Amino acid sequence: MADEISIKIKILDKEYPSRIPAAEEEIYRQAGKELNEQLRELRQTYGDRADKQDLLSLVAFVMTVENFKLKDEKKTLEDTLTRKMSHLKDLLNPL
Repeated sequence: MADEISIKIKILDKEYPSRIPAAEEEIYRQAGKELNEQLRELRQTYGDRADKQDLLSLVAFVMTVENFKLKDEKKTLEDTLTRKMSHLKDLLNPL
């Protein structure tokens, strides 16, 4: 595809080539940076007690928890918005 580009994302000292939509390049680079930052922090916390697989598993778990929290927050916001829109509709269209 013409709108795809090739990039390399480095995770734990290993490069992963990928073809991604050009419009999403910054998101992919930010995600790689965030992942490596979390891995660096965990390395400092656990030192030699955790190997690369352990570190990646812990980051995956933390990101999954964050994802669930965001989904829950999104659902709460959507429910609130739906209620408010319904209330406004009732105010604008009285019986």
